[in-house]
Amino acid sequence: MFPLLSFADRATEMNFIRALVSRPSRRLPDEPYFVINNPQLLPDDVRQLHMHVTVEYNEDTGQEVIVRRDNCYSIRDNLELLLLQNIRNNSVENSGFSEVLRTFIRQ
Repeated sequence: MFPLLSFADRATEMNFIRALVSRPSRRLPDEPYFVINNPQLLPDDVRQLHMHVTVEYNEDTGQEVIVRRDNCYSIRDNLELLLLQNIRNNSVENSGFSEVLRTFIRQ
């Protein structure tokens, strides 16, 4: 189960995603974060805003390869923006993502 955010229209949705602050997951080792499900379905100009690029060595070919990965989103970095959204918890639990967000306000 995962939360679903709903928007008035596609433009509002894309503006929300553009406004998010993202970081590579390795920079969030001890911090709660979220991801966007199926980021490959986003328009390229929006997705590119939240990707990081690394150069890795391919031992099989002996060459360096450019690798693009989707970033993650720290809940703390994006808390204010998230609290303004219409979130359906989509959970069988008594509390869901909306309730978890509110716990960050108290911290």
